[in-house]
Amino acid sequence: MNACAIFDLDGTLTDSREGIVRSLVHALEQLDRPLPNDAALERCIGPPLRQVFVDLLQSDDGELIERAITTYRQRYATVGYRENRVYEGIPEALAELQEAGLRLFIATSKPLDYARPIISEQGLGSYFEELYGASLDGTLSHKRDLLAKLIAEQHPQLSRSVMVGDRKYDIEGAREVGLPCLAVRWGFGDADELAAARPAAQCDEPVELAGTICAILGG
Repeated sequence: MNACAIFDLDGTLTDSREGIVRSLVHALEQLDRPLPNDAALERCIGPPLRQVFVDLLQSDDGELIERAITTYRQRYATVGYRENRVYEGIPEALAELQEAGLRLFIATSKPLDYARPIISEQGLGSYFEELYGASLDGTLSHKRDLLAKLIAEQHPQLSRSVMVGDRKYDIEGAREVGLPCLAVRWGFGDADELAAARPAAQCDEPVELAGTICAILGG
């Protein structure tokens, strides 16, 4: 079988809010910039980091953006990436999909330098055939580009494959490469965002994940 389920990481497999938000706050404080409210900071989980700081700093000053990214990573690379927890029910769902014969992949806008140790430390590494993520220089930070690379290298059967994510970036990126996207509702995208992005289906709880994916793929 060449059917695939391709997973986002933050907000889909793991709750990464604490590490990302605290590292964003650290960067803004070090740059002496005002702090947005919690809801605004949570909306920063998902997009590429450079775009996040363009929005947070309301600036396209390249030097300032790079300083913000460097300062963010000073905390995230040492402390923040460990402030992650796997959502309850995710390991069981992955095991069920693996048993059903699906090939499982990760496609995340997070740099691979952080995604690999997170997956390893959280005990999820054995479920995934390969991880696709951004480079530290921002290359492959958009979901469309990550998925295009994955498809070119892994040759999944697109009619038997699905992207799984929690933000509009997952849904839109999947659509651009010809994949349906299952939107999960326990992550960081709110109901309005997900509805507007028009996913193929939505899933309320991890316990429903494997069954919903198999239904999308036709059993």
